[in-house]
Amino acid sequence: MLGALFIMSFKDAYAQQHEDKGSPYKDSRPATSLRMDAKDLNKWDPKDKAVVLDGQNCTWSKKCIGLPSVVKVGKRLALFYDAPGGISTSHMKRNIGLAWLNLPLSVPQRNTKKRSEIEASATSGTRPADLRCEYLENPLGIDVDKPRLSWKLESAIHGQKQTAYRLLVASSLDKLDKDIGDLWDSGKVESEQSLNVEYKGSALKSRTRYFWKLMMWDKSDRSSAWSSPAQWSMGFRSQDQWQGQWIQSDLTLFAYQKELKKLPDHDLETEAAMRKRAPDVRKMTAGVAEAPAVWMRKAFKSESGKLRRATLFISGLGLYEAYLNGRRINDHLLTVCPYDFGKTVPYHSHDVTGLVKEGENALGIILGNGYFNPVIPSLLREYAADFVDTPRLRCELLLEFENGSSRVVPSD
Repeated sequence: MLGALFIMSFKDAYAQQHEDKGSPYKDSRPATSLRMDAKDLNKWDPKDKAVVLDGQNCTWSKKCIGLPSVVKVGKRLALFYDAPGGISTSHMKRNIGLAWLNLPLSVPQRNTKKRSEIEASATSGTRPADLRCEYLENPLGIDVDKPRLSWKLESAIHGQKQTAYRLLVASSLDKLDKDIGDLWDSGKVESEQSLNVEYKGSALKSRTRYFWKLMMWDKSDRSSAWSSPAQWSMGFRSQDQWQGQWIQSDLTLFAYQKELKKLPDHDLETEAAMRKRAPDVRKMTAGVAEAPAVWMRKAFKSESGKLRRATLFISGLGLYEAYLNGRRINDHLLTVCPYDFGKTVPYHSHDVTGLVKEGENALGIILGNGYFNPVIPSLLREYAADFVDTPRLRCELLLEFENGSSRVVPSD
């Protein structure tokens, strides 16, 4: 926005500069050379080099003209400025542009609103955004008892901040839309915290989805509108809640794998000892030609009414790809789980609602070996880990219907 305008020709500025210094050259030709006495500015040609700044007298303009030169022509002002083009950036060799301003010039009126009035009018632009649970956006399979909730503040006001918040967590989106937090209503909490606010509501259930939103108060104690709703779903809070069983094929370990498993665990030996044994290990595995994958399939029916949601919980050791009705459930190629399986066995949660059809369905799983069953071992010695075994699977597909009923399709 143009707050004020100050116009002076370069010729006047140059003369005033030298007059103030008592220069004997105050009447000499200025650094800005205006050769336009015989020119009609309405027929301006950019190749007419009418404005030139001398680098010796104007050190800030070594390579560009910078400030425009202004000349009054009738009821308009002609502004000459550095324009694109020309054979070089040297003086007298580049193009000069021309722009016009109509007179009289009008200066926009200063905004007379007080800052408080401006901020009040922008209050609707201050809101919580980017809602996350355990650092994730609408995550599936959260398995902590008290998930941590986070958000960001968005505002058009510089220096704005949160001074309080109110969180609602509901068992359904319908209740949340009615501002009912049947699981947790934090009330107004005087706090600037917006990262990792711990859930403090009713006990959460496994394999259940929850919905939440919040409002916040700014530095002037003005409340925002409610945020857009967010959600998270719980995984399994204990192992005994699984209905799916661990299943595997009839594959067995190679004879050399059984021998290698008798060695000390891979993290209980020095690197020197591992390197000493490496040639013998390579001889044992030299004849290994293949590492077969395992294919598993289970058919099931979806016939309890309209499907509301389908969630697949799966742990495939060591790698897996899952398919529903011939379509891969995501874009992952052999999902990798690089864990110490003697301590932790992970599982994943996938929303597969769009892949389940009414009537007959089929769930297919491809299991790879990976770190769980290193058929061709390396010097890292994972082959000597106590957990090494043939590929195996544990999963269950949870089907939830609009009529409130549900069904689990387990691995068995």
